[in-house]
Amino acid sequence: MDLNKKWQLTTGKIVEDTIYEYGINLGEESLIHSWILDLEDVRLQQLFTTDEWHEIMTQNLQEVPKIPEELAQHMVLYAEVFIY
Repeated sequence: MDLNKKWQLTTGKIVEDTIYEYGINLGEESLIHSWILDLEDVRLQQLFTTDEWHEIMTQNLQEVPKIPEELAQHMVLYAEVFIY
């Protein structure tokens, strides 16, 4: 990947390089393997300093798209469905 397209934190750490190294050594499937940062993953948080993690949590935030009302109502129909 082109270095100019990677996310470099103010400390100089490259996020993609850090999660790549973590992911190739991980023994189980993870969202990391799809380049998705699970912000609730404590093990992922431990790869970064407190300041780096704060930067990750506060920079480049994407707004969650609105779901059309009709789709939301349809999804609610499945909220109580149990598949065995």
